[in-house]
Amino acid sequence: MISAHESPLAAIAFDISGTKLATASNKGTVIRVHSAVDGSRLFEFRRGVRR
Repeated sequence: MISAHESPLAAIAFDISGTKLATASNKGTVIRVHSAVDGSRLFEFRRGVRR
């Protein structure tokens, strides 16, 4: 089990090799990429600009 987001998922997708999993929350502020093998978080992309 991967604890990806606090809110419900809006989208989920695997890469072509099946080794990475991308998720987007219902809030639409974060996209996270996890290893499908061990569940570790590999990347996190946030919407907007940090100030």
